[in-house]
Amino acid sequence: MVENCEGIRVYEDLFKDHVLINAWKRKESFQIEGISDFEKERASNIAVVEIWYKGAYGKRHIVDEKRNIDWFDYTHDIFYNDIVEMLQGLKLNLYALKTDAPPQHKNRIRSYKGVVPKNFNNNYAFIQKEIQISEKYSLFAAILKLNDLTKNEMKSIIDTFSSCLIATPSTLAFSERFLDEVPTKYMNADCDCIDYMKLIVDLCPSGDFVCRIGGDGGDQEITFQMFCKKHKKDDLVAYLNGFH
Repeated sequence: MVENCEGIRVYEDLFKDHVLINAWKRKESFQIEGISDFEKERASNIAVVEIWYKGAYGKRHIVDEKRNIDWFDYTHDIFYNDIVEMLQGLKLNLYALKTDAPPQHKNRIRSYKGVVPKNFNNNYAFIQKEIQISEKYSLFAAILKLNDLTKNEMKSIIDTFSSCLIATPSTLAFSERFLDEVPTKYMNADCDCIDYMKLIVDLCPSGDFVCRIGGDGGDQEITFQMFCKKHKKDDLVAYLNGFH
């Protein structure tokens, strides 16, 4: 099993288990109401495999004086180290979908900076685009091809609501057209978080894994959720149980 995790949870019914799947998260990040019959049919063939870790439970005492790391940061270090090693062992092509949600006022400095962290500029292939949401507001979206992802890079590129990972056996197309569709196709109405139901019913049926950070951020628990076609879940769980 992944070395430091507390266990693995498997959810096979996204509708019956949506409260557990989306625990600690905003309702808008996993909308089950209002989806089409076609999307329901696709969702019925998708499962979630979740690796979970205990949180800090309010502990903030220093556990590493040299690095000034407290218990909360320590639990995150363990989590991200494990997840990065686990993802590398899958031998899949790894991409990040990153936005700077919610939409923000347009200005030249923000347009120049974009959404991709500076330390990624020379190490990874990516495209990013500023998408106009209204006359005064815009949203940045980017797709990055991740190679030898490190723990610190994982922390800087992925967050709870506005970014996720896509692991695929194929090659994810880099296109501005895909980015143009992100606000209307893969986000909630206010464009302030990814709607994972929309994302997984579009990507998982072709064999992709859509991955996000779960839990409450690390106080009670922090988790890593992998959405995939149901017939892939058993092999994934077997891999995780044998991983160390």
